[in-house]
Amino acid sequence: MQLWAMLLQYHENDIESILTRAYDGSPITEILNYISRSYQTATLHETAEHFMRMFKKTYGMAPGEYRKSSR
Repeated sequence: MQLWAMLLQYHENDIESILTRAYDGSPITEILNYISRSYQTATLHETAEHFMRMFKKTYGMAPGEYRKSSR
């Protein structure tokens, strides 16, 4: 979480400019929005679950399944 806090601190202007644009549904926008909303309170487990759901929604399978299928 400290890493996310540092990234937000050092790239605040860049992130704000992305977040103020119309939401386009892109994964990077979703990731930045989640970090911006949750970096102070989210646990590692909650963050992992959120991004695993996002990955599954995007690719139709869990990250482990994707890794196995791309071999």
